Formats: sequence, C-alpha cells, structure tokens
Amino acid sequence: LGGGAKVGWKVDWALRWYAYEVDYEMSGKDLLDSVRLSGRIVRIMGKQPPAGMTYEMFLDEAGHRIASSAGRMGVEVDEWTQYAPLESLLFFLFRNPQRAKRLHWGIVPKCVDHYLAALRAYPEIPDEERPESELWHIHGKGEGVPQYGSGVDSTTVNNLISALGIDSTGLLKEYLGRYDSTVADNEAVVVELIDKGMNYYKDRVLPDKKYRAPSPEERGLLAEMLAQLWRCEDGDEETWQAIPFDVARAAGKEPKELFRAFYEVVLGQERGPRFGSFVSLVGKERVLDMLARYGDLDEDRLYKGTKRGGYRGERVNAGLKAGAFDDPLDFGELLESDFWRYKLHFDDFLDQSPTLLQPVGGMDAIVAAFEERVGRLVRRRRVVEEIRRTPQGVRIVHRPDAGGAAAALEADFAICTIPAPVLKDIPSDFSPETRAAIGSVAFVPAVKIAFQTRRRFWEDDHAIYGGISWTDQDITQIWYPPYGYHRGDGVIVGAYIWDEKPGLRFQGMTPEDRLRAAVAEGERVHPGYAAEIVSGISRAWGKVPFQKGAWPVPDEPPEALRRPDGAVYFAGDQVSALPGWQEGAALSAHAAVAAIGRRAMRK
Repeated sequence: LGGGAKVGWKVDWALRWYAYEVDYEMSGKDLLDSVRLSGRIVRIMGKQPPAGMTYEMFLDEAGHRIASSAGRMGVEVDEWTQYAPLESLLFFLFRNPQRAKRLHWGIVPKCVDHYLAALRAYPEIPDEERPESELWHIHGKGEGVPQYGSGVDSTTVNNLISALGIDSTGLLKEYLGRYDSTVADNEAVVVELIDKGMNYYKDRVLPDKKYRAPSPEERGLLAEMLAQLWRCEDGDEETWQAIPFDVARAAGKEPKELFRAFYEVVLGQERGPRFGSFVSLVGKERVLDMLARYGDLDEDRLYKGTKRGGYRGERVNAGLKAGAFDDPLDFGELLESDFWRYKLHFDDFLDQSPTLLQPVGGMDAIVAAFEERVGRLVRRRRVVEEIRRTPQGVRIVHRPDAGGAAAALEADFAICTIPAPVLKDIPSDFSPETRAAIGSVAFVPAVKIAFQTRRRFWEDDHAIYGGISWTDQDITQIWYPPYGYHRGDGVIVGAYIWDEKPGLRFQGMTPEDRLRAAVAEGERVHPGYAAEIVSGISRAWGKVPFQKGAWPVPDEPPEALRRPDGAVYFAGDQVSALPGWQEGAALSAHAAVAAIGRRAMRK
C-alpha cells in the first residue's frame, strides 16, 4: 500500500519505518518502550530499524516533568523571544539533548549568557572543528555566525536596568559604553539585549520588586560601605567587591546578611549582582557625584552647611542678601537623635507623600457625599450579631443598638467591612483559616487631640504655615492647619499618637486628663501654649466600641481576607496595602464588587 494505511499505534512507527525506509528517528525518553518494540517488528519484517537518538524531557523549576495535563507549563517560544534572542533558545535546545533540562523563566538570562559566551569563543575554533559547535548548526552551517567581542552579557544588562529602573535604550547604551569600551563595535547585539532586557524587567522583575527601609543597624553598615567606597581612590571590581565583606566581618555579621540588605533596600529584590560589578557598571564617580549634589557637599566632598538649612540670625530666609549658613549640626548629635530613623524621610513614604489632598469640610465630607447618594439604602444603628451561610448565599442577623427584636437579612452575597477586632467576636460560619486571619489582625491604639485656639499663634509668632512639629513626648506630633491662613482663630492638632505604649496611656485617661496632658507637653514646644487654647476634644480609637482601634498593624493583609469565604467578601483598609487610608478602603471595595460581578456572570 506504500504506507497509505491506518494502523494501531503500537505498530504505526514500525510500519512507517519499513514503508518509508526511515534511517533516522529522534524520540523522547518516555517512548523508549515503543522504540524497542518497533525495532523488533522491523527486524522480523526483514529490515533494520533507523539510527536514533533519545532525548530527555524538560523539567519545571521544581524538577518535575513539564506536562500540560498536570498543569506544569514551561516557556513558550513566543514568550522566550519576547525576552531573549531566538538564537539563545536554539542554542539551549541544541546543547546536551540527552540531559534533562529545567525550562522556566529563571534560566532565560543564563541561557543568553551561555549563547554569548559561545559567540565570543567561536572565532578561536579551528575550521574543521566548527561543525561540532551548536552555533555552526544554528547559523546556516557557520555562514551567519555573528561576531561578538563585548564583555556585556544579559546578566550585565538586566542588572543595570534593575538598578537604574530606566527604559531608555540610548541612556542604557551610554552606561554600558562606559563599562565596556567595545560596546560600540558590537552595537547590534547589545541593543537587542537592551530591548529584550527591558521587556524582561517590566514583565518579570518589576512586578516582584519590593523595597524596604533599612533597620538602624543596616543603615549604619550601608553608610560604612559608602564611606569605604568614598575613600577608595583607585580601585577595580575586586577591590570594591571586598568592601561589603570587610564591613560585615568588622561588625561581626555574615556578609550574606549585608548583601541581602543591600539588594532589598537599594534594588528591591532578594538577589542581585556582585557589589563590585554593580559599582563598576553604574560608575563609582557618578554614584559619589550624585550623593555629593544631593547632600550639597563642597568641592572636597565635605559638608559645611547649606542654604537648605536656613541662615544665621532671626530671619530664616535670605532676605535682600544671601546671609551666612548656620553651622552644621554635630554628626554625633545627629546619630544620637532618633529623628533619622524614620522622621527625617517620613514624607517620602508612599502613604505620606506631599501630594495628599484634604476634602473641604473635613474627611467625613466623603462619607456625607456617599450618604447623599445612597442614604436611602442604609440601615442605621444596627448591631450585627451573626453572619451565617445559607444554601443561596448569606444571612446577617442584626438588632437595634437600643435593644429590641433581632431581624435577619438574606442575600446572594455580602461585603463585610467590619473591623477585624470587632469581627472576630461575632458568631459566624467562617472557615478556620478565615477566623485565624481575622484574629491575626491587630489594630493600632491611636489617639488624636485637637484644640480650638483664640488666635493662630503658630503663624503670628513663628511663621509656621502648615506642617508638623515632631516631639519625643507622648503627644508625638503637633499639626498645623494648611488652610485658613491669617484668619483670627484656628484649630491645631495637639497630639497624634500611634505608638502602642503612649497610645494605651492616653487611651486609659479620662477625656479631661488627655487634654491636660497634651497641653502640658505642648507647652514645652510652644511656651505660652496653654493661654492660647479655648477648648479641646480627643478621640481614642481603641475605645470606640465598633472600631476597637484606628487601623490595622500589618501593611500586607492576610491572604485569606483577600478571598471570599463562601458568599462573604471582605473590604476596608484592613484588606489593602494602605491601612488607615480611605483610598485603601475604596480600592478594596472596588475589588470586592468586581469579584462579585465576575462570579455572578458565571452563574
């Protein structure tokens, strides 16, 4: 029949080999038994089976065989070529086909580096040996093998992009050119590496970046690294690489702990480049020059005062003449102070940035606006007593706070925004995982105190227009209003407390005692303070029955609260990465409503 027949799979291979006189066949390791069986059948029929090669399977990151049926996927060709040259994938496939290979995103940059290393070495291979090279087969029997003599590889490019966080091909090429003078002679390959590297960074690195502030100890160690780098007039990568080791050992620390701190604080990731390579790549002089300009240092890289700190005399501004700088504060004094621990850069935090806005009339103006739109749907002064599952959804049992008969409300879904310290004591049918998550969320015992003043003394006497005075007392902060300038009277925040111990101390006081304590501590900041105050009010959120605290402690909520429990979805700032802010509550509400919408559409 000349091969024109359909047969069972066990003999299909053998008959195709026989009919078409196949002389070479590749197959995976999982088909070894079929290869042996087909070979025996062909021999019985009077012919020899083809020469063959058995290749190994691809493995995922955990070392398991990649199989879509088991939900274990590798990297698709289109995805690979989005982040790396196609030739690097072919090089990966050609190398060691009889060895099991892991195929996941983490190996892509390494495979590109191996490919580039092979390109650099190819010119040294004798002509008669080149057919043994993978490159000879990938590039048209050696006719199109590109020349590449630069030391820049994928890891170098990715490290630079990750360190600088920029997406300009021209600027990145400029940095790489300073690092390796051969970049200009290998521009085509380098530009492709940059373009692919930026794709990889945006899709695979940036979403997982998570910067953190250093601990006081880490801050000191990082400062010492900078100081040693500064003093290192002449050096190379190896000299710079030794700095973190020397600093860590001198402090009795494991170097790997310091490296991890550097990567997490500076690069926002757990791992990164060698420190010496990083300094060489970014450029020591550019790093130091940036620090000198940021710190307003003189030409000798010394700090001798700055106009940013004001001038001597009664006027803090320059006036008609520039004036003389105030003397620099003693560095030892600064280190002894706790101001640098977080207060110095307080307004650099994501949730404290200077772009914050205040609604006219106070923060509850937003609540009032919601009430105007949906107030007819709100049931006031109802205490939730139970949250129960039903076959159709959920049942909420509630009772008037003034007493009376309980009532139940049944619905397909519910969005629960009850603060965790209150929710944990409400009987419910939540899963053990959800209950544990709710119980794990503690709220801050914050206290805020405001005073009505007879005049705006902070403006009249001190030229303060908005902002904060930090103190080392229990009141923590005094806030000055950024509105109503030059009016006759005003309202000042006389205390904003969130640390646990002072918060609990003020929470335990009577309202009158809180005001007296805040006035006494404010007097130390503004002598004559008490005489300016007309009246005051305080709020201790830990004593609010249906709040039991101001905002949740962790910045990242428990994963279980990001998911629904049956028909109940959770929202509020406690389910967001912006605890204590209405923005976090609004974002979580949007997410919950969208999730319910998707679920309802599937029904």
